[in-house]
Amino acid sequence: MEIHGLRLYPQTIRTVRGAGAPIFVHGRLSDDCNDFLSIFRPLAPRWRTHTFVTSFDVAGGEDALPGLREQFGPSLIDVQLDSQLMFLRGDDLGWADGHSDLCYRLGIFREVPTFDLARCLFWDIDFRLTPDTWPLGLTSLVHCWDDMYWQLFSTDRADVEALVEAHDGDPRLAMYLVDLEREYPDPSNQELRPAGRGGA
Repeated sequence: MEIHGLRLYPQTIRTVRGAGAPIFVHGRLSDDCNDFLSIFRPLAPRWRTHTFVTSFDVAGGEDALPGLREQFGPSLIDVQLDSQLMFLRGDDLGWADGHSDLCYRLGIFREVPTFDLARCLFWDIDFRLTPDTWPLGLTSLVHCWDDMYWQLFSTDRADVEALVEAHDGDPRLAMYLVDLEREYPDPSNQELRPAGRGGA
């Protein structure tokens, strides 16, 4: 299966003494760029009917379930407290507003997956995600690495193209094409090919 990847680095503005203009350098996620919605909102119409799988911290044991239902309302499809996983409706991604901590790794499925599949994707240390092991029904994976960058891996090239088109020319984001096998879950530190005006 062909998997298309895009990495987005937030750019921090720094002023260098004697320089005519501020320069942009890779930095940790900033207030301007750490919002999942500001980066991935262009894909919301494409993901509207999909199911998002994410992990969460359990507080209160069994008592946590009513709180999660209240917090996420109709967006919450199902939750499994022992595996700390929940399924959310794509809709307009409104559940992500104010919950960017849930977005640091998201499996995006065409339909509701099983919890066994979700546990494998999120918690199985022996499972390595590659084009050959990419689960059936998984359309995309969103990944934030160490608060340094966001990545999107997708079975649909149009997802990557839509993000590049939406953010091309924005000096607050640097975009690079990435390969799943080399750049997930950890970066290879090899040179990347720029996307948009800076590259492909």
